[in-house]
Amino acid sequence: MKDMQISKATRPTRLVPDIRTLCDCPNLAEIIAQWFKDEWGEWPQHQSIENSVARLKGRLNTDKAPLTLLAFDNGRAIGTASLVLREMTTHPELPYWLGDLYVVPEERGRGVGSALINAIVDQARHFGADYLYLYTADQMALYASKGWQTFIKETYEKHEVEVMRLSLASPT
Repeated sequence: MKDMQISKATRPTRLVPDIRTLCDCPNLAEIIAQWFKDEWGEWPQHQSIENSVARLKGRLNTDKAPLTLLAFDNGRAIGTASLVLREMTTHPELPYWLGDLYVVPEERGRGVGSALINAIVDQARHFGADYLYLYTADQMALYASKGWQTFIKETYEKHEVEVMRLSLASPT
């Protein structure tokens, strides 16, 4: 127990990950798909590794959405997030979405998720988005702390979710 406390105490609290596109390392699609299945396997889109890999292969872009970003620390993939188009079938009118934000459990709380969100926000702005949307069943407080606002609450894929929105307007 004492060793565990020492290692946590010496571990840096914040991490500045190296952010790359999935295009830079497409061979990691299966690993990412397994992360998704382990974390969200009760959701239809993540029940099959093969389906998740196919979705990820559709995000092998750098100059347009959809695209997937990965966070690395010392060459090890530790997280991912995607900029997707029309993520929810119930809201086809909403174009740009933050999707599949995931950080490996041992790296959570160190700013990796925030770095990925910021990178996705930058991409969405670059592509001309006015708003970025997401849906979550359980991380509303996290996103609210980063400026996201609840847009609507609904049942989606048999889960109670909140659709949240972030304005990408430049501060004046």
